[in-house]
Amino acid sequence: RKVHEKSTRSDKDYHIHAFAGLAKDDPERAFRVLVTEGKKEDPVQEWHTFANKFHESSLNALEKRKLVCKICRWLARRIPQYRLAKIASPATSWLTGNKGEAVKILTRAYPKIWDTLFEKFVRTLGRYPYSPDITINTEYTDWGTLAINAPTGELARAMLYDKRCVAAFNGRRKIPGRWLAQAEKLLSLPDNQDLYALNIFAHSLTWFYKQNTQWTKENLLSFLDKDRKATQAAFWQGIYQPPTSELLLKIKESLFRCIISHDCIPGNRKYDLMGWIVFYWLIENAKIIISNTELHKLLLDGGENIRTAFLYQLSKHLSKKETAYRIHAFHLLKEVWPKQKYVQTPDTTDGLCNLLIKSGDAFPEGLEILYDLLPKEGLHGQREMCLVSLEKNDTAIPNYPEAVLRMLLRVLPQDRNEKY
Repeated sequence: RKVHEKSTRSDKDYHIHAFAGLAKDDPERAFRVLVTEGKKEDPVQEWHTFANKFHESSLNALEKRKLVCKICRWLARRIPQYRLAKIASPATSWLTGNKGEAVKILTRAYPKIWDTLFEKFVRTLGRYPYSPDITINTEYTDWGTLAINAPTGELARAMLYDKRCVAAFNGRRKIPGRWLAQAEKLLSLPDNQDLYALNIFAHSLTWFYKQNTQWTKENLLSFLDKDRKATQAAFWQGIYQPPTSELLLKIKESLFRCIISHDCIPGNRKYDLMGWIVFYWLIENAKIIISNTELHKLLLDGGENIRTAFLYQLSKHLSKKETAYRIHAFHLLKEVWPKQKYVQTPDTTDGLCNLLIKSGDAFPEGLEILYDLLPKEGLHGQREMCLVSLEKNDTAIPNYPEAVLRMLLRVLPQDRNEKY
């Protein structure tokens, strides 16, 4: 407190630095400073500092548990909503800090306080919606970053640290209805706040679907029916784990739209999504998950980046398979690959050649199958990665020199002024 009193508002940096030390060394005294300052103004930056330093303190387990209870009781019962709205971002960040330490303490020792605090946050955010500092619906919006910096997203993360949810994750029980009701409240908040929660919950979409299929359809998958790019982007940017085949059948139409869209997800994430496409297209299953017709349309409409990403992921997938499987995949590729002239670009030609070079023993037969897909002089204009792969490959030229020569004569330019 003495450090706080000596600091001056004209020296804000020194003040914050001093408060950071106080929050780490004596977090209970730092909290009292926040309460006192909160009566005069809204110490938002100090709350951010407190949230960052609290979990570095040397409090023992009992002291930390008592202080967490004290702070949350104050947040839940003492501070008015309009002031809570101003510190909602750092306060919810504090709840999820250090792998949800505060939430774990609350849901284990003080579940009623947690439920009361959660309800107050929901009411507050419904009345005073959080607004980020950046413009949404630009050419590309990073919903993942927005979500982890928004109170709604942090509350969704906090819910995943709830002991009831952790028990369900570990397979010891089903998700209780009270927990699902809380999740629904986050997914109903106005002004894009629901999309922050959606992005976080989408991380665990497959798990939700297995736990409670009907609830997932009604409260998460239902967002895909909304014709808004922001909704589609928030949903798909949150999914990192491949969905099950049953789930993919439900959402693949939306997945295809998102892949084709230029402002839904960044390019590197499209490589991941195309990996799922390759896997489920080639999977040997009684039920066709992704048909040749669907994949053909996706490759045709998706643009060059999608086609090169597909070839990259196909090469990666086939590198772990046997020769017979690779040859079978080449036959399927010949059926789905677009034959239009505008598809025959240097990048796609490079991808096809690279796929063949890395196919090992399947190279000669694969070249026979895919030969007509290779445009004449298709590598005209730049030094492609397939030639780099050919230089590094120690089996293609020694074992199949005629096949390599035939492929190069097909795709390399005949102009001797071109340098390779």
